[in-house]
Formats: sequence, structure tokens, C-alpha cells
Amino acid sequence: MNITKEEVLHISKLSKLKLTGEELAKATEQFEEILHLMKCIGKLDLQNEVVMQSGERAQRLRKDEVIPFENTIKLFQNTRDMKDGYIRAPKIIE
Repeated sequence: MNITKEEVLHISKLSKLKLTGEELAKATEQFEEILHLMKCIGKLDLQNEVVMQSGERAQRLRKDEVIPFENTIKLFQNTRDMKDGYIRAPKIIE
């Protein structure tokens, strides 16, 4: 399957990329190679292959545990402005 430079220009426009003439030629070659490889993969006989599911290798997450932090003085020692246990920040929206 041949891909035209116009198709690559269309793809680059959709991707908001500006390609030079040299980049356009290189991208055209790369797209053709990708399509060729996909065509080769499509011809493979995968009927007897085992498909690996993501659930088989899911991450094991640790259990969430609440641990109280009692040293609030140390926690907030570098804050500039505190009021009633909250950090005051400058107003950024008018």
C-alpha cells in the first residue's frame, strides 16, 4: 500500500505539525514502512497463540492505611501564612 505525500500532509495537519520538504519525504517513507509491517503482522497465523490478559499481570497494590501525623508544627514550619490551622495563599482569581 502506497501512501501519498498529500495523505502525510493531511495527517501532519491533524497533528498540528509543520513538516519541511525533507521531513515530509522521510515521514512518507516511515508511514509506508509502518503500513508494510502492519500488513506483515496481519498475515501471521495467531490462532494457536495464547493471548495475555492484563489481569494476569495486574499490579498488587498495598492496602491503604490511615496513619495520623501529629507533628503539625514541624509540618507547617516553612509556611508563610497560617490562619486557623489552614495555609493562606494569595488570591489568584479576581
